[in-house]
Amino acid sequence: MQIIKRSLYLLFFGLIICFTSCVTLQPTTITRNEKDALSNYKYFYINPTGAKTGSTGYVYGNQYGVYGGSSAKSTDPCDIITGFMLKKGYIRIAAIDENIADKTLVISYGETGRRPAGLGYTINVTLQFTSAKTHNIVCSVSGEGMGETEADDIRIAITRCLETAFGI
Repeated sequence: MQIIKRSLYLLFFGLIICFTSCVTLQPTTITRNEKDALSNYKYFYINPTGAKTGSTGYVYGNQYGVYGGSSAKSTDPCDIITGFMLKKGYIRIAAIDENIADKTLVISYGETGRRPAGLGYTINVTLQFTSAKTHNIVCSVSGEGMGETEADDIRIAITRCLETAFGI
């Protein structure tokens, strides 16, 4: 009888952990300027960002001692966005050139919040694409990501935003 009772407790707590750790990310949201399309541009300039670092760790112990470990990851949002844009065929420029401003997108990145989710949290980011010539917003997209570390959260969120912006 005790074994059945313990098994039910383990099953119950296991289900609680499963249900609290499963998270559905909110859908990305996008706002487009109908006059401009991302395909009207050939070049892009990206506002520089700094590296974002996240870490995870664990500790456990038994009768022989305490053990643990950690790992750290870092990512630069600028590099993620640049890689995606280069793969799509856009040309990155180091500074905005007035001669090609009408064909240049300016991309800005920002973190716009966190949301508790399960046993962790999600990070929400926003990407804004503006025209270098008119300074009008071509497209703005927001999305969230959740991974093992903050760096993973940011990478996932940026990728989801870019895929939405380009209809992938």
